[in-house]
Amino acid sequence: METIICKGCNKIYNEPLSLSCGDILCRNCLGEQCKICNQTITCTILNKTVKSYIDSLLVKNCSNHNDQENNNTSSKKSTSYCLQCQSFNNLDQITAIHTYH
Repeated sequence: METIICKGCNKIYNEPLSLSCGDILCRNCLGEQCKICNQTITCTILNKTVKSYIDSLLVKNCSNHNDQENNNTSSKKSTSYCLQCQSFNNLDQITAIHTYH
């Protein structure tokens, strides 16, 4: 899970950027200097590998938050991160684990 957590804000990366120093930070954490190594940032590029990995794990809403027309994710048997619950869960167990929010 460490690969998807920004060391600048300790949250899941929001638009992960590879920096000229080699570190990765969220766009929101970006400043003139790297928050990890304090080097001056000369260029950034979207880290598509990290973004794709995070996108494969995220569900915007688990079945507890979906409306009826979008409630088809509970049949998957993969682990995903619910942005509203802010936790990782097996999608077929989310309803059993979470109470209604």
